[in-house]
Amino acid sequence: MLVTGGNHGLGLVIARTLAADGDTVAVTYLSGRLPRGVLGVPAYLGDPGCVDKVFETVEEEQGPVEVLVANACTIHDTVMRTMPTWFFERTLTENLNRTRWMMGRVIPGMVHRGGGRIIMVASAATLDGEAEWEAGTGHLELMRTVAAEVAPYGITCNLVRPDLPPSGRGRVERTGERFGWMADEVPASAGEAAVAATVALLASPSSGGITGTAVPVVGVSGIEATGVVASSAGRAGTRA
Repeated sequence: MLVTGGNHGLGLVIARTLAADGDTVAVTYLSGRLPRGVLGVPAYLGDPGCVDKVFETVEEEQGPVEVLVANACTIHDTVMRTMPTWFFERTLTENLNRTRWMMGRVIPGMVHRGGGRIIMVASAATLDGEAEWEAGTGHLELMRTVAAEVAPYGITCNLVRPDLPPSGRGRVERTGERFGWMADEVPASAGEAAVAATVALLASPSSGGITGTAVPVVGVSGIEATGVVASSAGRAGTRA
């Protein structure tokens, strides 16, 4: 398994959860400490050449990547009426393009092996829209398009949407009433654990019937799934 941005915040919780389940996990990172029991690969994923090097390292050390968790993102807050072109393009590169490059690198191997799991972790703004986050909301259509493309090959592609006060992903004070009640009632760590559990479920061999799905994780009260479809995607096989 490969988790991008897996050494801090939500990515760290996801990586630890998958490793605790016995999976072989690699994470990309820019700086900071690494969780125990995972392979750390330093990389700036805004460079497609770096993406190739990441996969070469993971494949050499751990074998083929059969589960990709695209968690790394960067949030730049501004509004469309004042957003310069260079700002919009940089945000696309740091969010949507890096995910697209990772998918483009991992899908051929999954097709060859006849299975795999792709899981995107994206902002709540992906479904609801959010003022000042316009440039980061293309993940939903990317997920749906890729899911339709790869389903005949036994590959699933889903999106997990954390609907909770984030730690290291955005800022609660900028979201006003949206996260107000959660900030008071739901510990961020508990919400992150729920997100990680959802990722683990979608990464499992038994999740072959779930694809093209955006899964909001609402606090810690449960999972509200939208757009769940039964597909021809089969088991992912051994996860790495």
